Amino acid sequence: DLRLIKDAVPPQVTAGGDDATFVIQVIGDDQYPARDVVVTDTWPTELGETNSITSTKGSCEPQRTTDELPCILGDLAAGEDVTITISYTPGADLAAGQYVNLAEVTTSSPDPDTSNNRDTAEVDVIRDVRLRVTKTDNVVEVSPSMSPLRFRCVHHRREQRRRFQLQPRCRCRF
Repeated sequence: DLRLIKDAVPPQVTAGGDDATFVIQVIGDDQYPARDVVVTDTWPTELGETNSITSTKGSCEPQRTTDELPCILGDLAAGEDVTITISYTPGADLAAGQYVNLAEVTTSSPDPDTSNNRDTAEVDVIRDVRLRVTKTDNVVEVSPSMSPLRFRCVHHRREQRRRFQLQPRCRCRF
């Protein structure tokens, strides 16, 4: 019985900054070998092309015309496990949201339980929020690049909490 477990590490990344990395573990049966083992990873096309692929066994080659990445692992001995790590760098223009990545393992050997042969992992992509803060006299101007934005203005011991929609400028006065 082959099993597959997939995780996103870390589960949240910043578009245009962090790599979205997926770790796939293929866990072999302790008693029986598995023949002709293939892992097929299907990623969201929005994440772009892979920038790093490693496997503890076999080879992985992205298909340029599809969103699939087959990893040919070959034969697994009884109790043998394989780890595949795939990284993508989401572009800076990628929309914020949750992206689901699917992986599935197949074998030509009998597999009594195929319900554990596929798994998904989700990665949350967030957008980088850049602020420009300017202080003139007792006025602090904050120019957000995204909306809605929450922030706190603190001047000595007085505090204001505000939620702003995207506007050219937001002000905290003291």
